[in-house]
This record gives sequence, C-alpha cells and structure tokens, in this order.
Amino acid sequence: MDEIDETRVKLNDFSFTHNGIGFTITIPVYSDVKAILWDNTPYQEQEISRYYLDYLKNTLQRKYLNELLEKILGFATNQNDLARIAISLVQRIPYDTDKVTYDLKYNPYAKIRYPYEVIFDNKGICCEKSLLLAFLLKELGFGVVLFIFHDENHMAMGIQSPSEFGNYHTRYAFVETTVPSIITDTQGTYIESNRLGIFRCKLKSNPTVIHLCEGNSFTGVYVEFHDAKEWNELNEKYHYEEGYYFKRRLSLIRKYGF
Repeated sequence: MDEIDETRVKLNDFSFTHNGIGFTITIPVYSDVKAILWDNTPYQEQEISRYYLDYLKNTLQRKYLNELLEKILGFATNQNDLARIAISLVQRIPYDTDKVTYDLKYNPYAKIRYPYEVIFDNKGICCEKSLLLAFLLKELGFGVVLFIFHDENHMAMGIQSPSEFGNYHTRYAFVETTVPSIITDTQGTYIESNRLGIFRCKLKSNPTVIHLCEGNSFTGVYVEFHDAKEWNELNEKYHYEEGYYFKRRLSLIRKYGF
C-alpha cells in the first residue's frame, strides 16, 4: 500500500438533521488518500454492478472513512437512526454544479469520484453522492441498490426496507441524494443541469435497478412513508393555506431540514 503522509490533512465539517435538530460532524481528510484513489479509477468496461461495487470495496478508502462511520454510530441510538443520519448527511453535501456544467458537458465519460473523494471535496454529483451513501449504508449493515434513470440521466439509491414500502416494485425504499428529501418520496425534485442552466426536475421514468448488497432492512421507514405522503398532499392541496396546514408543513420542514 502507498505511504500516506498524514500531515497533509484538513478538517471537513458535515451537517445533518435528525428529529428536527441540526448537528455537525468534523473529520480529518487526507490529500494523499485522494490522490491514490484518483489514480485507481475502477475499470469501466465490466459488468455494471461489479463496476459500481469497485467504488465501495476499496480498502484504503474504508480505513480512512472509518472515523466518519464511528461518528455516525455515536449519534445513533438504534439501527433505524443510523440510516436516517447517514442519509441526511449525504443529502446536505453540496451538489457539484461546476462538474456537471463544464466537465460532463464536454466529456460525458469524465471520471466520477470515489466516496472518499466526495468527502474530501465536500461536493459531488448525483452518481457520486449516491455511491457515497451506498458505501455508508453498506458499511452500517443495510442492503442497498442503485436506481439509474436513463431518460433523466440521473442516479438515486434504494435502502432495503419492508416490501410494502419499497419503490419501483422492489423491496428498496427510494432515496434522493442531491437534495434534502424524505425517504420513499419519488414525487420530489432532483437537480438537473443542461446548457441552459441548473434546474429542479421530477423523475418520470422507471429506473434500472443495480443490486449492490443484501443486508439489514430499514424497518422504521413507515415513518418516512407517511410523512412523504402527507408532505406531497400538503404541497398539492394546501400549499397556500395558513393555520393548521401551514403548521404541518413547517413541522415537516424542520423535521427533515429542508
């Protein structure tokens, strides 16, 4: 293994919202780790699930993301909260609009970051943030898949859940990673970039499902399922209402840190 100069270090802060309260995790990140990963991009001409798994199984990356995993474990009081914290943290990492607007515009095959690189740079595009979340949830013991929306050129992920709360005829609950949103909510918006600028769009197509690993089920997802249903109903029917409906919308905004 290459030597890592751990004096070449900086501290990165990552925020998340849990039960309506904001928290911050600070971890060290190392330039040498990023440089080694950058020079070892997975081989693209292979079976697609193996290709994406190569982004998750790197042992150097696992070693240097262990502190982040330990801090997530320290905030959680149960298995369900592990998922909620990891998801909120990744959703709040800034979206890399420059990469989409410039790099991918002129080179659709531009390198994508490893999960560690997203943490080091504190930014990423949809596939990069989805792979980071897949890495965290996999290491925390959950089953995960990727949802690839070819028509929208978008990637999200799914966490193993009781079958009645799965999306797209799977037993995996949908998770949008580009923006804070409620697990299972497929009616929200994702970030899209094209030559005219950055937009928020809805997903309309059925995705290709890439299975990455089996694991624990997010059994508490029924809470998010019912919150997402209420959130969409409030926005559709009562968006401009005051009083009770306004307070319910505000409650959900605070709960999920929108």
